[in-house]
Amino acid sequence: PDNLTTWQVEVKGVDANTRVGEAKSDLTVNLPFMVRPVAPRFLTVGDKPEVAAIVHNNSAKAVAARVTLAVQGAKIDGDAAQTVSIPAGGRKRVAWPLRDVLGMAAPNGVGKIIRLQWEGQAGALHDSVALTLPVYNYSTPEVTATAGSVPAGGTILEGVASPPDAQL
Repeated sequence: PDNLTTWQVEVKGVDANTRVGEAKSDLTVNLPFMVRPVAPRFLTVGDKPEVAAIVHNNSAKAVAARVTLAVQGAKIDGDAAQTVSIPAGGRKRVAWPLRDVLGMAAPNGVGKIIRLQWEGQAGALHDSVALTLPVYNYSTPEVTATAGSVPAGGTILEGVASPPDAQL
């Protein structure tokens, strides 16, 4: 499993004396060290969100974990790497404020996205996870129309100017 998986085990048995029995149990399997992302479902241009990670130490010893965030399409406001102490069986939240969320062109050429990748390292323990989030413009389209007639053999020049703050 990548992070956390629950398996259901069912055992049925018959012995030589035709006695039968069965048992069911759930078995939860997880990594000794996990990084779980905390991020919004989408962003808008100009947002200043905080993204985070919950770092789980499922091992039997306390660890000092170095957690880093890599971002494409926005900037981290502060250090990309943070070090936290996590007790055995414990977890800690690590957060990063983002700024200048502009996004970048999506691979399919439609819309904008940002890419986030969290990585955690605690000695020999390691985990990483990546997300891609859509970035929307916080605007509604505006449509303008004009009407009129052009005399036979005449010409008319119609000027259209975009406002300076328009998001094109």
